[in-house]
Amino acid sequence: MDSLRRLEEIFAKFPGIGPRQARRFVYYLLNKSPSSIKEFTDLVLEVKKSTTECERCHRFFIGMNGKNIGALCSICSDANRDNSLLMVVARDSDFETVEKSGAYRGFYFILGGTVPILDKEPDKRIRLKSLLERIGEEKRL
Repeated sequence: MDSLRRLEEIFAKFPGIGPRQARRFVYYLLNKSPSSIKEFTDLVLEVKKSTTECERCHRFFIGMNGKNIGALCSICSDANRDNSLLMVVARDSDFETVEKSGAYRGFYFILGGTVPILDKEPDKRIRLKSLLERIGEEKRL
C-alpha cells in the first residue's frame, strides 16, 4: 500500500471521519507548503509531549513540565468546586462542552467512551474500574 492510502487510512480512523473526508485531508495537506507541514507535525509532537492525563478525572491537559505522573488538572485542583457533585462524561470533548457553559461547578470523570452494552468485557474499553474506585474514595471522604 502506498503512503497516500496509508495516510487516508489513518485519517479515516479519526472519530466522525469517513474515507471521503480522510481523502480531502490528504489532498489538503498535499497542497500546503513544506513549512506548513513542518509546523503542523511539530505542533502535533509538541501537544503529545506536553499533554498529560489527570490522575483523578482522566482528562487531558497541558502539564507544567510535560508528563507529570500523578498530576491533577486545574478542575481537580480547584478547592472552590462542589465536592458533592461528580459528573461522568464519555470524552474530553463532552467535558469541554459542559465546562464552557459555566453552569456546573462540581467535578468530572472522563469515562473514555460510551458504555458498550453488548460487550462482555466493558472494562477493556472504558474506565469502569477506575470510576468505581473514584466513587469509593468519595464515599470515604
